[in-house]
Amino acid sequence: MFSHILGSHPDICGYSELHTPYASKAQLVQTDKRLAEEQGYAQAKYLFDKLLHNAPVSYQLLTEKCVVPMVVVRKPERTIKSILTMGKKYTQGENKANFTNPEFVVNYYCNRLKWLVDFCTEAPCKPLFFEAENLIEQTETVLQLVTHYLKLNSPLSPEYQTFAKTGKTGHGDPSDYVKSGRLIARRDSYELQFVEPSLLAKAEGSFNDSYPLLKASCQV
Repeated sequence: MFSHILGSHPDICGYSELHTPYASKAQLVQTDKRLAEEQGYAQAKYLFDKLLHNAPVSYQLLTEKCVVPMVVVRKPERTIKSILTMGKKYTQGENKANFTNPEFVVNYYCNRLKWLVDFCTEAPCKPLFFEAENLIEQTETVLQLVTHYLKLNSPLSPEYQTFAKTGKTGHGDPSDYVKSGRLIARRDSYELQFVEPSLLAKAEGSFNDSYPLLKASCQV
């Protein structure tokens, strides 16, 4: 939903996962071309992409004034159960066995946090950082924070547009919630997803270790 909130703003073009590694400036050019073809962006100030996996990112790119990173982290239990639920419902092929395996998903989550800490501490700029839960619990505050950080010409709104790939697997959240056109708090409870307490404890420990390091190295 946050991606759609951003992509619905006239200063921003892009709302989904493009699955592009940013190892060089050539990938920025590729994103520019792709979004121009898919959406057009005559008035856009920014092009948006969401990076969910530990793909290569060039720190040299972060010295460019046009590159403005944001880091959003969600607490472990609901994240892990959400990934498992999506793995069962939507993941196909060889990845299905991984993303329906609690041990694999917990390790994935912990490795992702480590990658984000390394990224934020080594980046030549300070990314904006906030918890995903705060977007729901403190919506106005977070949207004002992001509006200010990006120097947008008008405030972000919790209401958003839906697009051609909204709700489609492989381009972001495939659930029906994202099709609502508005940020909503009511989400799945994931009560049927069981994860061993020892695995959840590992994820909690990783989150608790990473959180202060992310806050220290980012704008909050």
